[in-house]
Amino acid sequence: MTGQKRPIERDIDGETVQVGDRIAFSFGLPPVRVEGIICERDGELILPTPAHKPTESTLDEIRDHCGGFWKVGLSEHEYQATKSN
Repeated sequence: MTGQKRPIERDIDGETVQVGDRIAFSFGLPPVRVEGIICERDGELILPTPAHKPTESTLDEIRDHCGGFWKVGLSEHEYQATKSN
């Protein structure tokens, strides 16, 4: 995507998401919740999911296979880390 601006990504609630945001999605029966922090590789937003297969997915793949994702707040540990900086 050199020289091109990446389109704005939004979750199922219409919230803007970007690198560093925590998102979640679920799959399967019974539902399995997966949560992680968005990163970027080769101009594409990716969610690493090391405890699952596949071990990472693009946001488009999550939309296609799981119906979408939603932005979640910081964990207590992450929140405390931001307060101490």
